Amino acid sequence: MSAQLYYPNTLQPSSLDVHTLSLLEDSILAGIQLIEQNTAPAGSDSHENLYTGHSGIAWAYCRIWYQLPHLESKIKFEELIRKHQPRLHRHEHSLHAGKLSPIGTPTGAAFMGAYTKYIMSDADDGRWEKAMITLEFAVGMACASDEDGGDEVLYGRAGLLWALLNLQKLDPAVRERMQEWEGGEDIVKVLVQKIIDAGRRGRIKAKKEHNLNTLMWEWHDKMYLGAMHGAAGILTVLLQVPRETIEPFLPEILTEIAALCHLALENNGLLPSSLGAQHRSNPHVQICHGSPGLVLLLTTLRQRFPANYNEYAAYSHALHAAAKKVWEQGLVKKGLGICHGVGGNGWVLLMLAQGCGREEKEKWLGRALALLVEAGKMPPIGDQAYRKPDAPFSLYEGVAGTLAAWAEAYVVLDGLLDGKNWDEGAMKCLGFVGLGGRGPTGLF
Repeated sequence: MSAQLYYPNTLQPSSLDVHTLSLLEDSILAGIQLIEQNTAPAGSDSHENLYTGHSGIAWAYCRIWYQLPHLESKIKFEELIRKHQPRLHRHEHSLHAGKLSPIGTPTGAAFMGAYTKYIMSDADDGRWEKAMITLEFAVGMACASDEDGGDEVLYGRAGLLWALLNLQKLDPAVRERMQEWEGGEDIVKVLVQKIIDAGRRGRIKAKKEHNLNTLMWEWHDKMYLGAMHGAAGILTVLLQVPRETIEPFLPEILTEIAALCHLALENNGLLPSSLGAQHRSNPHVQICHGSPGLVLLLTTLRQRFPANYNEYAAYSHALHAAAKKVWEQGLVKKGLGICHGVGGNGWVLLMLAQGCGREEKEKWLGRALALLVEAGKMPPIGDQAYRKPDAPFSLYEGVAGTLAAWAEAYVVLDGLLDGKNWDEGAMKCLGFVGLGGRGPTGLF
């Protein structure tokens, strides 16, 4: 029998008051200090990515700077972002068709380099040009290739698509530049079609091997279902493209989401990591594999297509069954990270809270905050008996990602206390880093 992957959850929901708000702010400030005490300046972008690289730390700082601008009196954000910006090169010949997402490849440094032109006082046009050349080459490969296994969020087309949707929100000059690339004005449509076509090819195998007649995508010869490597993440991104682009494919997408819901409901709220893993005795509960990815997907569907969400009761049933498991089993032993740790589990409950009625909203917000506050007691911040991440200060495994989650929680709780009636624009909500959930904002 495999060892249990989580600690029993005996936490009490956090109080929704100024004390918790102050705790979040103090934790963010302390986390930034810890990162800066333990990281050297960035070097070359040759092995960079947002997942574990300097670019990811810089990206967390960009989000915090936007969401909590009052911290400028205490934190020199420009200086810190500059420290963690790697030297950019033109990656015209060093990318692979299946590895183009900013999260897990050098396009992450390019994406960061393109974005900083719009926030830094000493923006470098040469840096922006190198970044755009790398991104252009990545888009060209993504549009030209029909290779299967390159569509998930961490490394593939879906992650690149989400980055492009956000880049387009920054400035008309970005959109104009992108119109010169392969695909031109139809880049988003081309990438969506490529992802859908791959899902249709996967459906043939899913029907033959698993008797499941829905869109499905392969990664490393498995049909994963979670948010970082599988269907839940791909579908989350697709639901956030412009409505007129995605509507022709919506029936297929909704059928796939319903299939994921039924898989989770058959397993008492636990989404298997992949097709064929339904009977695993100890399933993962983390954003990359498992129920947190389903919670994120269904909250995105609820927010973007509320009429479709409300038409089918299984969506709501699966959402709350999965969320219940995230709360019960969310204290995973892997630690504080947002990819496979407690930070990510707290974050998806935070997103669930934002779309609920007042009573449910407060219940899930209290639970989300309890997990996020507990993450601040784990290595490398605290000394509780959780695993120290391999990349302890990074965006997806370590402290930087937890800071981004705390900043999102801060604006949500501050909005509640300030009587903003959960207006997401007023609260500067950005969604889950690299996956969104609220639509493109310009801040990935």
